[in-house]
Amino acid sequence: MLEERIGWGSRQLDFSRVVHALGTERLIPRTMEKVAHLSLKRSVVAIVIIAVTLIPIFAGMGMITSRSDDEMWMPEGDPLKDAWMVVDEEFCKYDYSTILVQSDDIRTPEIMEAMEKIEESVMDVPGVVEVTGINNFLSEIHRDKKKLEKQITAITEYERESFVTDDYTASLIIIKSDTEIDEKLVQEIDDAVLFVETPGDATFRHAGFSTLFSQMDSMMEESRTETMLISLVLVFAILFSFFRGFVRIMLAFAPVLFAIIYTFGTMGILGIPFTPLTIMIGTILIGVGTDYSVHFISRYSEEKEKGYDTRAALHTTTLTVGVAIMTAAITTIFGFLALTTMSLVPVQDFGRLAAVGLIYAAFFTPVIVSLGIIVYERVIRSGSRLLVGLRRGV
Repeated sequence: MLEERIGWGSRQLDFSRVVHALGTERLIPRTMEKVAHLSLKRSVVAIVIIAVTLIPIFAGMGMITSRSDDEMWMPEGDPLKDAWMVVDEEFCKYDYSTILVQSDDIRTPEIMEAMEKIEESVMDVPGVVEVTGINNFLSEIHRDKKKLEKQITAITEYERESFVTDDYTASLIIIKSDTEIDEKLVQEIDDAVLFVETPGDATFRHAGFSTLFSQMDSMMEESRTETMLISLVLVFAILFSFFRGFVRIMLAFAPVLFAIIYTFGTMGILGIPFTPLTIMIGTILIGVGTDYSVHFISRYSEEKEKGYDTRAALHTTTLTVGVAIMTAAITTIFGFLALTTMSLVPVQDFGRLAAVGLIYAAFFTPVIVSLGIIVYERVIRSGSRLLVGLRRGV
């Protein structure tokens, strides 16, 4: 054996002295002891702290933006990005978009006239300085299709190929703007196109990178909400089959909801936008955070079955399962933080947000569940006393 050859024998690596010297062996248990003290002995203080911190968190949620452009992927200071920014600012004074016209044959008077009307409608949109289509190269639009075909054929090959396909089934209307073609301008151009009555045998679609990025922003918003709702419904169904009680299900969900709210708030405060990656944070926290809550509630139930009162059971649960949850969260956090070493900015943001979200989930699990159980039992006791008083009065 290699160990015998080098003289190690049955020796094993022992880091206990290093861990003991640094004091890390008791770091998490001590932290959870303080968490237990806060949630069980200073419940009112804990509620006030959460209520006060929610103010900047909600403000941060209102500052979240969405990004889906090419520039977001490259880090600040990257030579290629800096070079592109110089080109964009100094040499690209205009933004461009296009309207795609498709039909079996676009060389009809009706389609040409519709293109002309669309150009006039789009020119009324603020920021649009020029709209060009194949119809601009025609001196007039002949009502006779054969004469119209000859007109288009007479256009120089270079100009014709810039606006129509060889089989004449598609054509472009090019839009030139002196402002950035953002989501608002895209919508205004779409409205201008819809305003014009077009032939039934042709389609007119606003197409281009600006439209695509605008569509991606709206898709991200829809997908984020949709995936989170689907996750909540599925998790709710699984929890119902496990707990069979609405209160326990809400106790399992509450820490996750707080973790999501605080993560989104932190996201806005730090200026991290929604990207195709960061929109997944909510769904990830629902999946991971719910596991923490289930473990905590299950251990609490076991302690209650042993005959311990509520506070004693919660204290024991926090110092046992709470420590395990925090330890597991820390290992996962460092895994996500490894993503921050990548050069792509959205991947870095995803790693940071996932780590922050897991910290919130691990912290809120013992705090929110403990506070929820204490408040619930107080309400039950108050309700029972009220019922007893009413019965005696009767």
